Amino acid sequence: MKISAVICEYNPFHPGHAYHISEVKKNSDAVIAVMSGSFTQRGIPAVISKYERAREAIAGGADLVLELPFPYCAASAEYFSRAGVDIAERAGVVSELSFGSESGDAEALMKIAENMNSIAFDRALSEASAEGKGTHYGRLFFSVYRSLFGDAPELDGSNNILGIAYLRELLRRKSGIVPHTVRREGLAYNDTAGEGCISASAARGMIYSGKIPPLTKSGEDTLRDCMASGKIARADNLFLPFAAFLRMAKADELCRFSEMNEELASRLISAARTSFDMASLIAAARTKSYSEARINRAMLFALLGITDADFGEVSYTSLLAASETGRRIASEISKKGRLFILAKPADYRQSPFAAQYEKGLRAEALWTLALDKPAPADLLIKSKPYIV
Repeated sequence: MKISAVICEYNPFHPGHAYHISEVKKNSDAVIAVMSGSFTQRGIPAVISKYERAREAIAGGADLVLELPFPYCAASAEYFSRAGVDIAERAGVVSELSFGSESGDAEALMKIAENMNSIAFDRALSEASAEGKGTHYGRLFFSVYRSLFGDAPELDGSNNILGIAYLRELLRRKSGIVPHTVRREGLAYNDTAGEGCISASAARGMIYSGKIPPLTKSGEDTLRDCMASGKIARADNLFLPFAAFLRMAKADELCRFSEMNEELASRLISAARTSFDMASLIAAARTKSYSEARINRAMLFALLGITDADFGEVSYTSLLAASETGRRIASEISKKGRLFILAKPADYRQSPFAAQYEKGLRAEALWTLALDKPAPADLLIKSKPYIV
């Protein structure tokens, strides 16, 4: 059986995701989705619960949904991609990793990944970073690349960039997993309006406005239920926890947490003392050096006590959803893989990764406060995987 993996957020699952899975299944027998948990790479809460998103993924053609756990799911592209590839590799059954891209040209993306993994690029980036302290790292990164290798259209597009991160990680590991890309149709990930298949960002914007975006029939029904029951999560609902934490914090104490430095810590503390909602807090802290995503991640990791030491190898994943085929694949992973699959959340206490899992529990307890109708901290640990 040929099994492909996709690393995803599905925030929310939309027709473009279903299209990707259908394209992958033209040459694969099954698809494993390695999906973000309760927070996403931008450092914001997922709009609906991980179990509801996983159920929609199964309805959309995936066979097995495994969690990309916290804090990896909320990390920068480097750590996010590393953890996703780590899970696919450790599963021991994956022969292909597929990702969407604006380019659709796997060969061109691979060439860029090879260049970025070169000693010459690493050396030039280190030198430029030392000279350009305070410069936005992303801009510096691509400026150095273009100075060495010239410009390339594949350097534009958030999906291209994330795909290159996956390829770099496969190369670094000398992995036997074969990369595959599907050209994205419709809007790009960050687009908020326009024609064609709706983007995840545009869908969230509609949801936050109380509207149902054009998703799958099942997805739209799920959103209606979540809206009616107050189970829509949004970053704005976390202003008070973040503001209270920052108003009581000291800059030198915050510096030990991931994504934070003294300058950003000072800006966040100052911003928290004068802001009145999440938008005003971020606006007051943001500069050319600190993007909104960086600020979100820094606040999240500081509040939850996440340091760089927490980004080691992934020791476990949680089962979120499975079809009949997915159940067989999960059983095979348990037999031959190097990955522990937690099927029942409450069983984590007896596992060797209990300390790591508890960091994820903090994130899930915070996620329940992001809901329009706040829920008990143990809401998700009492939930069960969706099994067809």
